[in-house]
Amino acid sequence: MKEHKLYFLWALLYALTAGLGFLPNPPEWAKALLILLTIGFFVPGGLLLWNGRKDAHTVHTVLGLSMASLSASLIFLVANLASTRAGNVVGVALHVLLGVFSAPMFCGQYWVLGLFGWACLFCAALEARRKLKK
Repeated sequence: MKEHKLYFLWALLYALTAGLGFLPNPPEWAKALLILLTIGFFVPGGLLLWNGRKDAHTVHTVLGLSMASLSASLIFLVANLASTRAGNVVGVALHVLLGVFSAPMFCGQYWVLGLFGWACLFCAALEARRKLKK
């Protein structure tokens, strides 16, 4: 698959996971589909790394995206927990920001699934970058 098609598919899956992550109390059958969608979200990133093993730009793009998502998730999780006394508006705003920056994490129903996917992409991109330097 061409690189620009993979980026488009990844962006489309991001939009889907970002929107569907805010569904309140989905039924059990929908939860299974949301988990599959979350797992599927990471496939284009993995394919980009697989296809771009010799392309430093692709490897650095996936590395940067995974690093940004993991960092934003940590920052917004800590900020959300720290804002317990700041009021409802601040808590909701931080929750929405966390949902947007960590879309697969919300969509997958189990937050660790999205974080694990980003961590796997991050480690794979680090390994691909290390191999590029050899």
